[in-house]
Amino acid sequence: MGDKYCRLATLLVEICPQPLRKLFLKYMYADTKFHISSLGAYLLARQKELLPLKSKKVINQEEWDLLFPKLGQADETTWDTTILALLITKLFQKQLKQSERDAIEEIRYIRNQLHHKADLSVSDADFDDLWKRLETATILLAKQITPIPQYAVDIKASIDDAMVNNLPKLGDTLRSWIPGIVKSLNLQISNLEDNMRRLKEITEENLKCSKESQTILEDSSVEKIGSSGRTAKRLKTCDNILISLIRMFKTTLYEKLPTDFETPPEVQSIKAKLLQNGHVVVTGLQGSRVLETALATVRDLPYNHERCVEIKAASDWRHVDREEVDLVLCTYPFGDFHLDYKKAADMNEILNSMYQATKPSAGKQPLYIVIVSDVDVFQKFTTKFQHKILAEVVSVCPTTSVEAPVDLTYPNTNTELDINPCNQNLLEAFILERVSRIFK
Repeated sequence: MGDKYCRLATLLVEICPQPLRKLFLKYMYADTKFHISSLGAYLLARQKELLPLKSKKVINQEEWDLLFPKLGQADETTWDTTILALLITKLFQKQLKQSERDAIEEIRYIRNQLHHKADLSVSDADFDDLWKRLETATILLAKQITPIPQYAVDIKASIDDAMVNNLPKLGDTLRSWIPGIVKSLNLQISNLEDNMRRLKEITEENLKCSKESQTILEDSSVEKIGSSGRTAKRLKTCDNILISLIRMFKTTLYEKLPTDFETPPEVQSIKAKLLQNGHVVVTGLQGSRVLETALATVRDLPYNHERCVEIKAASDWRHVDREEVDLVLCTYPFGDFHLDYKKAADMNEILNSMYQATKPSAGKQPLYIVIVSDVDVFQKFTTKFQHKILAEVVSVCPTTSVEAPVDLTYPNTNTELDINPCNQNLLEAFILERVSRIFK
């Protein structure tokens, strides 16, 4: 510990508190709000104002015991610059002059600066600056206490003596000063421990939140193929239309397929083409129960009905997600019983996309698609548009018997038909097949 540091400590411990103690007593005796009988009585009268400072640890227990000793009376000569500065600015803040307030704050600031100083050596420049500031503040307070100049002169003489002469009371001074340093260091350590503990809590909390966030993110994201062809994570979105398409499929399956429906032989052909190619078109004449046959096929396949959808228009296709759907039932996409040119043109735009979805890619399972259409409407559509997804066709023959024969003249009686030769041959072969079944 250097000589300059010790002289600054002596000034703060031995000399600076002297005018502070007299300033406190001056304002205490001038306080007409309380009947003063002693220092202890005055402090008790104002104890409630000091209790918040104790609860906030601005005043520690040791300092509190000096103010309110369990044995004996309070003695202002035991108070250091810290407690004196605190009491004066707290209890007499309205009475204090601005010059007094500035001087007190200067002394307190320099005292704290030296207590918190890690290196106890002081350079010549720093010593001269700190000494001058402490001297100015202390003499200013001395002049405020009494109009008699002798007190300020005596304080100045004490300061000059501490500046150059021996320090016979240095041991006692350091015994008073060093506990303050220890207390300051303990406070810094305590604050550091609190900060480290809080940092640990924040770190653990952040790790927990990070794991929870990661879990939520993983649960809410799916892998999709980007425009570059690479697999990337994408956030799931709640598609209410997709949910509606799933609900519509289940409604159609349970309401349109009778429980006593006899499975026709075409079901096996539909299954074979669907499993082999990923897509199939199921057609037939009116009354041939085309939809029921397609539904019976789907019912017998091992698909989760929560991952099957029904679409009726081209606009539904963009809501079909291969991550969410295994099978698509496309019912009468070109029109119910007559070709709907608007629906047909829209479907023509997406059939190639549907076909590509039935092919496995990037390790993904293909999407299975069953298209159900009236044979007349389907033939009209294929005369104008050709797509690979329409190549695999299974025609469902209507149920017929001698007692209730099917009307095989239906296509020829439809004045709106415009069938090309190839489709006409297909239709005639279909009729001959049905006739041969009747007379077997």
